[in-house]
Amino acid sequence: MQTSATAVTDFQLPASSAGLSVNAVTVDEVHAPSSNSATGMEATAASVDSGRHSKIGTLRRAFCLLVLFDLIFTCILWIFYTKYLGLDLGKAIRDQVLHYQFTSSVFDLVGVSLVRFILLEVFYAALRLQSPWVVAVTTAFSTAFIIVKIILYDYDHGHSVFDYLLPIMSLVLVWIETFLLDCKVLPKERADEQLNERSPLLSGGRSSSVTAEYVYGGGLRHSFVPSEGFVTPESSPNSEILL
Repeated sequence: MQTSATAVTDFQLPASSAGLSVNAVTVDEVHAPSSNSATGMEATAASVDSGRHSKIGTLRRAFCLLVLFDLIFTCILWIFYTKYLGLDLGKAIRDQVLHYQFTSSVFDLVGVSLVRFILLEVFYAALRLQSPWVVAVTTAFSTAFIIVKIILYDYDHGHSVFDYLLPIMSLVLVWIETFLLDCKVLPKERADEQLNERSPLLSGGRSSSVTAEYVYGGGLRHSFVPSEGFVTPESSPNSEILL
């Protein structure tokens, strides 16, 4: 790669310009890279891009943790439910799982939460899916199942507050997950992707910048000058500069 050059140029205007002086400093000038350097820059860009896509964003990670919390919370509520009924774990599994009945068992809510956890973690944590259709399907199925469960459930069977708490909390968590993914995670990631496309990390062409300092009437002012051409500094306070 050719070495970078820093050039300092002083410009003194005639006395008629009321003591105006300009000092232009080129702070960064990078010439077009050689072929070896270009290859290295392309490899670096590919590495940076790969590293960016290999990470899970903060919001997506929070969504995955919420899905895990949904499963754990539902399991804990089911255990409390069985303890409230005076059942040990073995008897609870026999009554609620092996002899499952839709109108008297709430273990199916744990099963629905487990299926939802597997699907959402696979598609949104492992595969990094950018579409909301999976969470839409799981939410629609879970909502329909819970509504039918609430209508057909035999509340005289257990006489427990968990008979009401389990389906309500499951429904609330399902919709919180949907809101977080569809309204927070995916829009934020789309915005970040568009920003990355508009602002490439590396550029193979020549880039330079010039900072111009000039004094007018005892005051120091700054202006930015691109490498494509040296432009006139910012206007003076009196908006008059006689050259």
